[in-house]
Amino acid sequence: MERSPASEPSSKAPQFRRLHPLTLLVRLLMSLPALLILLLPALRGQTIDQGTLITLMLYGLLAFPLILAHYLRFRYALTPRELLIESGVLTHRRRSIPIDRIQNIQIERTLLARLLGLARVRIETAGSAETEGEIAFVSLAEAQRLKEQVRAFRSGPVTEQPVQPARTLLFAMTPAQLLRSGAFHFSLVYLAGMFSGMEYLDLTPEDLIDWVVRGRLHWVQEAFEQAPLLATMATLLLAALLGWVAGIVVHVVRFYGFQLWQEGERFYRRSGLFTVAESALPRRRIQALVIRTNPLMQHFGWYALEAQLIGLDRETQGVQTLVPFGRLSEIQQIAAHVWPIALPASWQRVSPRMIRRATVRYLLIGAGVLLGLGWIWPEVRWLLLGLPTGAPLLAWLQYRRHGYAVEASYLFVRQGVFRHRIWCLPYQKMQVFSLSRSLFQRRLGLASLQVDMAGAPAIGGPQIRDLPEKEAEKLLQFVYEQFQTHCRMQSPAS
Repeated sequence: MERSPASEPSSKAPQFRRLHPLTLLVRLLMSLPALLILLLPALRGQTIDQGTLITLMLYGLLAFPLILAHYLRFRYALTPRELLIESGVLTHRRRSIPIDRIQNIQIERTLLARLLGLARVRIETAGSAETEGEIAFVSLAEAQRLKEQVRAFRSGPVTEQPVQPARTLLFAMTPAQLLRSGAFHFSLVYLAGMFSGMEYLDLTPEDLIDWVVRGRLHWVQEAFEQAPLLATMATLLLAALLGWVAGIVVHVVRFYGFQLWQEGERFYRRSGLFTVAESALPRRRIQALVIRTNPLMQHFGWYALEAQLIGLDRETQGVQTLVPFGRLSEIQQIAAHVWPIALPASWQRVSPRMIRRATVRYLLIGAGVLLGLGWIWPEVRWLLLGLPTGAPLLAWLQYRRHGYAVEASYLFVRQGVFRHRIWCLPYQKMQVFSLSRSLFQRRLGLASLQVDMAGAPAIGGPQIRDLPEKEAEKLLQFVYEQFQTHCRMQSPAS
């Protein structure tokens, strides 16, 4: 028996399906945090004012009926030509997504969805900057059926028992490796959220510490009041400690159970502690490879492999992780499944005048930031004493870490002091070439070569800074000629 190809019209009426009934329970539970925020004054023993009471009444009258109406109005159907999604309570919307435009079916399972046996299905297309369609929630079996059915329709006429591409597991992170890798990460993002929550709850750091230690560290508080500089250093140390713990937690939540496997020309990865997300990374959409590490990770011989992609939704475009934590040999073995690359044996240095330019820049930026913070936190001004030493040292480290290498099929760029990155840039994937000269660079006879790749970040992308002007122009001409040559040859990296 053969199925109809995607290009042929189907005479059968689409068979619409509804979401799983437990979707009502999931949406009801997901709405509770907003209700708790409205009830927070009452939970803290405060009197609810008239405005809050009216808001609560509107919430009860509108929220729950809207959840039911959304469920009843949502339905979907999959045909050999398209995926149809009908939704909308006040405005009815019918969305048709052609099968041949679907690039990826992502199955996402939050902790609550996993407990109820449900999954969220995200549909991504090549021409959209965000998720084109979403079906939330269906059973896990139904999500897998949609994924396999779309894959079968995209493959055209198939036999009764289609041959599936071989599935090869490339990398799996063990729990011990996950904890070890988390120890190398640092994050202050969630600290900002924690302090915002404390501000909302009218809870000061002193109150929180007193609650934790039960008043046993009052002598420390008195010592800090007598020595402001000691208090400043202790605060910075505490912030660093909390940032380190937050980094471990964020890393574990994100990469728990990480797996990377390959099926044909696609890479698949799955990870997540509370929300398990599975996504596909088509090989042809990979624009560049990035080997990332930091001074501490590099000291112990650990690296990460990332790929820069285009064309998928907002969550999966840009730089995506292929291997969160591994030895350099392991990283290179997995990178070879994308492109046959070998790291260069030697690197070309940029001009030593980079140290002078970077020193001036760090002195100006550092003084401006510290003086600005000094208006709010006067103790920070003590750090100005370290600028005359710190700025030249940082500039020298930046010079030592920066370099490039020209190989047969790739341009390699190495950069970063605290975040070491090695960019592997195939010539035929390059988009725009440009030379830039700032006011200070013109005075020193320097220029920077920028190679734009599709999907590259606006800040922190590959750039060779502070080359001598003539060397920069020659390198630009060489890279552009390599780009034209490889585009004509259609090298294996395409």
